Amino acid sequence: MLMLAVKVIEEVFWLRCVFDQ
Repeated sequence: MLMLAVKVIEEVFWLRCVFDQ
């Protein structure tokens, strides 16, 4: 469960970085 949450947060953080550019 915790690993899944970390994976989701990582993907969201990556998407935000991509959209910021």
